Amino acid sequence: MKTLEDIKAMSYQEKDELEDLVLEIIDNNDLVKLKDILKDYPVKISCYELNIKDEDGDFPLFDPFNLIIRAAHAC
Repeated sequence: MKTLEDIKAMSYQEKDELEDLVLEIIDNNDLVKLKDILKDYPVKISCYELNIKDEDGDFPLFDPFNLIIRAAHAC
């Protein structure tokens, strides 16, 4: 499982690639892979902690709104 420090140490590019992977998994409705990813990146830390910083401000690793919308479209 990734810690908050691990997530904070990620570059913007790493974060973006990981989010693309998660969204692809959601689009494919692959719940097994999604569950495996969420074991490594707990929802509380990944979706609700402002752990990524860039010039526009602070934001979570995964945007929960985007995840929910993609999941709704995948169903």
